[in-house]
Amino acid sequence: MIRLPLNLSCIDITQRRGAALLVQTANHFESRIMIEYANTTVNAKSMLGLLSAASDSMKYQLTLVVDGEDEEAAVRAITGLVDSHFE
Repeated sequence: MIRLPLNLSCIDITQRRGAALLVQTANHFESRIMIEYANTTVNAKSMLGLLSAASDSMKYQLTLVVDGEDEEAAVRAITGLVDSHFE
């Protein structure tokens, strides 16, 4: 299991583009990919869950939690996407 801080402040939740890209990326992997914040856990493969996390990203520290056979590749893909500001 891999746990690391995640900064989603660059997701524009009004356009949903960044969230959609992250969901599409997460769905390429078999691993369980979750985002934890404020005693809440959401599925990163769910658009609704991701949008709720993004809307609270200014108030809380988000943590990416990935567990599964392809967890390292999933973390690289997701952090690369976030680091590039979804470009």
